[in-house]
Amino acid sequence: MTPHAPQVRSRWAIVGALLALAALIRVAAMFYGSLSGEDATVALVAKHVLSRENFPVFFYRQTYMGSLNGIHLVPALYVFGPSVLLVRLNAVVWSLLFPLGLYVLARRIFDERTGRVALALAAVPPFLLTYWSTVAEPHLETNVFGVWLLLLALAALTARS
Repeated sequence: MTPHAPQVRSRWAIVGALLALAALIRVAAMFYGSLSGEDATVALVAKHVLSRENFPVFFYRQTYMGSLNGIHLVPALYVFGPSVLLVRLNAVVWSLLFPLGLYVLARRIFDERTGRVALALAAVPPFLLTYWSTVAEPHLETNVFGVWLLLLALAALTARS
């Protein structure tokens, strides 16, 4: 075991604790409202992809990224079957990729402390942002993909040939 192992373990324990707090807050917030039209449409996209009826490129006549939300729901829908809880929990799980990506990006650009602050701010946002991260909202993927694409671009720019 290297001398840095306890420090790395401690760092990821803090990250894990903040992500667990974020998940707890989002799960509590998801019971605030009932099934939305966004949730229903995303579930419909997933159902159509799973049954091979249709492969919607766009969000049923709306040109934004909502179909991705339905597509990443397909494995869970296949295993557990359709339910409101499943759609909401899927959104919660995917919403946690944003604070995690933000942490990694801020840590890479700045330092560990900045990464933790960014993670804390993204993990415990104001209520309205928390609530919308529990609804199958297509804009969530834009944020998640944006952060992870920034990380990939940074890795490509700093990679040695």
